[in-house]
Amino acid sequence: MVHAIPVDCGRTGGYPGSAVPEVKITGISFRILTTLRKDHDGTATAHNLVRSVGTEESTVTLLVRPRRATRLSVSCAVLGLLGTLVMSILVAHTHGFHPWTFAGRYTYVFRDLMGRVTNLQTLRRTGNIYVPFGVEAFTYPPGAILMFWPLVWLPVSTIPFLWTWLSILCLAASLALCLNHLTPRHWTTNFALGCALALASIMVLPLEVECLIWGQTATILLLFVVLDSLAVKGRGRGIFVGLATAFKIYPVVFIIVWLWRRQYREAITAVVTASVTTGIAWILWPTSFSTFVRVLIIGHEEFGRFANGGAATYASSSVTSFFMRVPFHIGLLNWAWDGVFSALVIALGLCAAQRLWKMDCEISSMVCVLYASILGSPVAWDHYFAFAPLLVLVIREVGVRSWLGRSSLLALAVFCVPWLFFHNSLETSTYLAIRDFVARNAFLLTSLTVLASVFATSRQSVQERFGPVERWRRKALR
Repeated sequence: MVHAIPVDCGRTGGYPGSAVPEVKITGISFRILTTLRKDHDGTATAHNLVRSVGTEESTVTLLVRPRRATRLSVSCAVLGLLGTLVMSILVAHTHGFHPWTFAGRYTYVFRDLMGRVTNLQTLRRTGNIYVPFGVEAFTYPPGAILMFWPLVWLPVSTIPFLWTWLSILCLAASLALCLNHLTPRHWTTNFALGCALALASIMVLPLEVECLIWGQTATILLLFVVLDSLAVKGRGRGIFVGLATAFKIYPVVFIIVWLWRRQYREAITAVVTASVTTGIAWILWPTSFSTFVRVLIIGHEEFGRFANGGAATYASSSVTSFFMRVPFHIGLLNWAWDGVFSALVIALGLCAAQRLWKMDCEISSMVCVLYASILGSPVAWDHYFAFAPLLVLVIREVGVRSWLGRSSLLALAVFCVPWLFFHNSLETSTYLAIRDFVARNAFLLTSLTVLASVFATSRQSVQERFGPVERWRRKALR
């Protein structure tokens, strides 16, 4: 029997006691060969590979990822790129654009994005980006000023289109990187598939369009996280997570995960990157930095807006917001209890991620960390879940027959529902009260279901997902 294993060729070098060159094994190979132990950098030797599965009746065939792109794959990649361009034009210049699941039209076209432009103009005029702290205030850390600063060099009329195209490309690139981790196809083919999945998700998932129409940063930060989780290796790993942490704070959970896994170099790199980025912002805009620490952090100005109700009581999916709405009420929990529940949800997500990481399900593990960072935050708007298309790849990785695969399918179905339009009724009847409860907590409850299902997903159920190895051989030879 011939076992065909798709691999990425690594460096050729000697191995003690063997003349077989070293190779880098993809995630698929690790899941097929459960007895093979993985190094910290994801490499193993062909000698170990043969020894772990080789018997008198079986041999191993190494199938290498194609080094050259075909005309078809390049054409599909270019077509996918053009598709993102057309979609950006539709979103930026057609105010009535909405996915088929929406029953109404948006009234807040690029309000957040243009608010950032106004914030930057205030910064250039007064030197303090956090004053006044009202509607469309700048709620990001000082390091995020560096991310938004290039907007001051662009004509205001072009900003919505360029930012939308950047956001869609970041989502497509994130999906392509995950596909590149799962399959032995050439990167051009994976990029074309990533573009197709990104465009489809924009048409089907209301939260993706909400992310684009508000002009949010969710897909940009997602790409940073995916790069450090799956693509970047060596000493540079941790830089993108550090930048994401300096821009948004919530990705700090990935640093905690690295510390748990004893990947200290990555964690130190991320901390240093975040510190340097914040330090640069402190040097360039000291008044803004001082206001952020003194008023927003120590004075609880930002968190106080959420604790006092408003949109957080019906539009946020964080665990603390759950206790601010019916059947509970605002003020039920103090700051200490808010922190306890947030810590519990983050711990649940990290334990789930660690379990999947040990099963070599790296994409699923990364998605669990994303869930933990979002659900444990003080507020979690719908566009925070812009990573939702990755659930398709989670199902691809663990299989739809596993509990995690089934719960991910359920989460995708929930994400397709436009909860935005019926989670804030006047609750004049029992039916409306029940509907509001479901609409306001749908994302939170399904997210917790996904995290809990990880503990019902066994290594054996994931291995059964791949079936006969011959299927992978046929796929790799295409």
